[in-house]
Amino acid sequence: MTVDLPVLESSAHGAAAGEPVYCTSCHARRERYFYPHAPNPAQNYAAFVAELTQSCQGCHYPHLPFHDAEQMAQPPTCVDCHGSHDIARVEEMGAAMPPKCLACHTDQTPAWAAEFVTPRPGLGQGAEGYAGSTRCNGCHDDIYFTWHTTLHAQLIRNPATDPNALLGDFDQADPNRTFARDAVAFTIGNRWRQVYLTWAADGSSAATPVMTPITTTVEITGAEPLLSNTPITASSGVSLSAMMTQTVEMVAQPSASGARASAEQLVLLPAEWSVTRQAWEPIHGDGAAGEKWLPACGSCHVTGLNTATWGFTEFGVGCESCHGPAAAHAADPQTVKPYKRVDDQVCGACHSRGTSPEGLPYPATYRPGDTLADHFTFAQDAAFVWPDGSARRNHQQYMDWRLGNEMAEELRCTSCHRVHDPGAEPAQLQKPLNDLCVECHDEQRALVRHTPFHERAMQQRTFLCSDCHMPEFAGDGETLYLHTHSFLQPNPQGSIDHGGLAAMPNACNRCHTTPAEDPAWAVQTVSFALLQATPSSSSFFGPGPTPTSPPPPTPVPSAGLPAEVDLTEPGLALRWTLLGIVGLLVAGIGWFIYLIVRTRGTSHA
Repeated sequence: MTVDLPVLESSAHGAAAGEPVYCTSCHARRERYFYPHAPNPAQNYAAFVAELTQSCQGCHYPHLPFHDAEQMAQPPTCVDCHGSHDIARVEEMGAAMPPKCLACHTDQTPAWAAEFVTPRPGLGQGAEGYAGSTRCNGCHDDIYFTWHTTLHAQLIRNPATDPNALLGDFDQADPNRTFARDAVAFTIGNRWRQVYLTWAADGSSAATPVMTPITTTVEITGAEPLLSNTPITASSGVSLSAMMTQTVEMVAQPSASGARASAEQLVLLPAEWSVTRQAWEPIHGDGAAGEKWLPACGSCHVTGLNTATWGFTEFGVGCESCHGPAAAHAADPQTVKPYKRVDDQVCGACHSRGTSPEGLPYPATYRPGDTLADHFTFAQDAAFVWPDGSARRNHQQYMDWRLGNEMAEELRCTSCHRVHDPGAEPAQLQKPLNDLCVECHDEQRALVRHTPFHERAMQQRTFLCSDCHMPEFAGDGETLYLHTHSFLQPNPQGSIDHGGLAAMPNACNRCHTTPAEDPAWAVQTVSFALLQATPSSSSFFGPGPTPTSPPPPTPVPSAGLPAEVDLTEPGLALRWTLLGIVGLLVAGIGWFIYLIVRTRGTSHA
């Protein structure tokens, strides 16, 4: 066997790696390599690399990410994906793996392979200790592939490699949108709104890392029953025959991943797309048009941000955003464990608004396991919170959750939301929303009793618990599209106390919007409903607190007692009628059977 020794020495198994691997460490049955060599029992190339795979698993965890071994007649081996004497180091995998993928996936392109193996690779030098989510895939591929489809993983997308990334209608003319489709380098968001990034004038795009392939030839000389003394070159690019008579080339990648653009050159474009309104709007929120993206809002949109260099490990919210830097764990998984405690502060690091000690609008130095308040001061300005303290802007759910919530010690964000897969409903809910709520609030299962005076409305649309207990109070600009997470059920009296609906919205008037249905009318209606309601066991839900004790509402001409409504459940009489008919039918059938039995008994007598 002829081996390129310089390539071997520079590989992950070479002397430079610190823990060199010797020939006899991988090639089984050491006695076979004493001279003269014993015949190799492998009948073909596939059998040869399969034997080597067993050697690999003596040191490495067995894994086969991206492939379902049970569904494949001949799944790839360690050698097929990682090579034999040119095994790349961990930090080189992103560049080394794509050509090996194309050896089998001949119908795909290099860009596809690069995106598949290392989706959304970061730019520049990320923070110390971060390895990237693809490193986790080696052992946690079941979680990795479901996480890969979540809102977190899909937060940042590249139109150059993902044709479905752009949600905005670029054929829709709008004065706010002064840029063309081709100017978009990356998109942010895909559920409520989409913001766009471009490269500054002195920046350059790096949609696909620049890589220059090299060629390494490996000769394998077989013995009987192989063709003796026949030099052949193994390649994952060609399917070798059982007799291994072809000569082909193996293509490997250099250790460097090539040139990459500076992350500092990513800036915000002047318009964003409202997914809910299907229209263009001027950019608003946390950044201004032309502002550098990473200092404005980058930490929660990338993983492993290094604020000294503005480099980062990967786009999107990766595994290490929630579990902490993973390089040490990947190097020594038995001893070093990632952070895996269920901790709402991890979510709160991004789902909050405020200022860090460094003056950044995000807790740049926070790591999972820290106390968030040590790295961040929550915003209390009127521009960000309503008078009752609840959020009026986006990504402030954790601030709501802390707002006098009686359930905060018993439930977690993950009690309602999935984190490793898309869940059963939008916003990655564990279950459909009402089903989720009645798991704890079973006494409110009969919504017709829990929401008096809404019987007719309930026949026209499906009522959700969130309509009243989590109304849409937050958003960007004038559009409120995000549900409050305070669970304090903002009441209409608060709107009266604080100067009207514009100053303090309430749950009732999110639906009741006619001039006659003002906050005073809502207060009287709620008071009347409470007087009529049958006492029930206490619930976590209740009227939200207001800063001062409100005076009794002054009736207005449009207000007054609501019309009396029959609180009998719809269809109750019909159900009793049907039960009566069924009972009569059962009795008739029983009487008929009795007569038949009696008649037969008389005839036999």
